[in-house]
Amino acid sequence: MQTDKEDRRSALGFTLVELLVVIAIIGVLIALLLPAVQSARESARRMQCLNNLKQLGLACHNYESANGTLPPGSHYNGGPPPGGNWITNTFDYMELGTVLDSLDRTEYFTNGGATDTPNEQVIAQLRFEQLICPSDETASQPMADDVESSGRNPRVCQMLWYTGSMGTTIPDFVSTLTGTVPAGASGGVDPVIQVATGCNFGSGGKFNCAPCFGNARLPCMGPEGALCGGLICRSIDGVAFKKAPDGLSKTFLAGEHIPSHNYFNSVFSENFVVSSTVTPINLFNDAEEIGRDGPRQPRTYPRTSGFKSWHPGGANMLFGDGSARLIQESIDYFAWNAFGSRAGEENVNDDA
Repeated sequence: MQTDKEDRRSALGFTLVELLVVIAIIGVLIALLLPAVQSARESARRMQCLNNLKQLGLACHNYESANGTLPPGSHYNGGPPPGGNWITNTFDYMELGTVLDSLDRTEYFTNGGATDTPNEQVIAQLRFEQLICPSDETASQPMADDVESSGRNPRVCQMLWYTGSMGTTIPDFVSTLTGTVPAGASGGVDPVIQVATGCNFGSGGKFNCAPCFGNARLPCMGPEGALCGGLICRSIDGVAFKKAPDGLSKTFLAGEHIPSHNYFNSVFSENFVVSSTVTPINLFNDAEEIGRDGPRQPRTYPRTSGFKSWHPGGANMLFGDGSARLIQESIDYFAWNAFGSRAGEENVNDDA
């Protein structure tokens, strides 16, 4: 016979079936809530990324106000010490001037990793949270020890998540890009060939030029944009705002990039640090899905160096007026390049 105490214990306890039901309900609730939590986290990361770009835009505007042009995209094709790129040129305008104080500016920032210079020893230790997209799974480990040796690229440095926009300027060649965009009603001419302008990342010299050079069917841009079609190219010549007749609110200044897909890009690299809109937005290679441990394919850089991100559906882009927003990867290819060119005289809607 059960006692009153045992009866009370039975009344207060759970049967095995009841316990399993409770566990199942909790599991369903978690399954329902988890996507919402993940979405909220991604939204916060995307907003942080947008804020990073806006801060870069503000720094570029302050630089232009002080110097009459946007910061030179790169010292790849010359210039005195310390060299660098459009990011390092704006350090003083991003409250990062003290970083430069730790470096010897009478010497180049790097010598391409040929020797371990005092400057390169410092650079190998520097970390810049405002130059990292938090949505990238490699964000917690932003340092690279295998930056592609090209020009004065450091061997060990933080990777760069934001590249300057050289717009429609050709990334040396387009052979690896043809066929990536549906031809549509383009008269049989690949869209990539139609939009590419300029030469050699805008570095100067008429070599590695767009197919339009010497082709009457494909007229290039006018003299002002003959070599560089965007606002920031791989050049020591900065672009003045007045050289953007298309309007700053309709011209890309910079945008997101996935540095683990392109071994050239780091905060102190001189080659590349820019991206072209000739490369379609969010263009991925199968090899890139493997990550940094995947096979190196340096000659595919026109494909791997474009604007892209891990944000669902698109990539954050910074405009010349300092505004920034997510551009959908479904954007029309010609509208994408209209936003890239600074003097193409195209008509494009702000919500394209």
